[in-house]
Amino acid sequence: FQQAFCESGLWLLDQYLVPEKIAELNIDELQQKLDEISKGFGKKDTAEKIVTLAKNSFGIKENIDGYLRYIQYHLEELKYLRGKVMEIKKEIRKEAKKDYCKNDLQYIKSIRGIGAEVAAGILSELGDFDNFEKRSSIVRFAGLTVLQKQSGKTEGKGKMSKQGSSYLRSYLYQAAMGIKLHSATFAAVYANRKLKVK
Repeated sequence: FQQAFCESGLWLLDQYLVPEKIAELNIDELQQKLDEISKGFGKKDTAEKIVTLAKNSFGIKENIDGYLRYIQYHLEELKYLRGKVMEIKKEIRKEAKKDYCKNDLQYIKSIRGIGAEVAAGILSELGDFDNFEKRSSIVRFAGLTVLQKQSGKTEGKGKMSKQGSSYLRSYLYQAAMGIKLHSATFAAVYANRKLKVK
């Protein structure tokens, strides 16, 4: 899973708390369930990897009841927090329909892969678009400008300034990850940049 406590991961822990139980699962049936939970956005070999890892896990053989209670306690805590997050998302969607921000949010959401919550986050950080004369002003405000390291005649690798809004950078990152799933062009650019970084 891309996130340890995503919906698929929580479901798996909720249903099968120990590796021994996961190791016995049918890979095709597990993959089908994971696809259903992730609405088809998950990787197609996730179930196979999970079952393989479970089979190779040494597991816990003694005092297992204590570990199970510990995991169950934290699972309940995570479920509660996820419930609260869902309530906040519901409020954001409700607020997004109001006249004062509806048009700006629709403009941001017109890019496939950006949902209501991320669009609202970007707008809450930027405020009025008219405050920015050009795109580079937004880049600078987000702290995404590249600073070049120079020492005499040598020039080092550039790095982000990170001098702007860390929240805006986070929302823009989430937006980019969403767009990557919906745009082959953007996905290719992302993959190319990632290779260059390596």
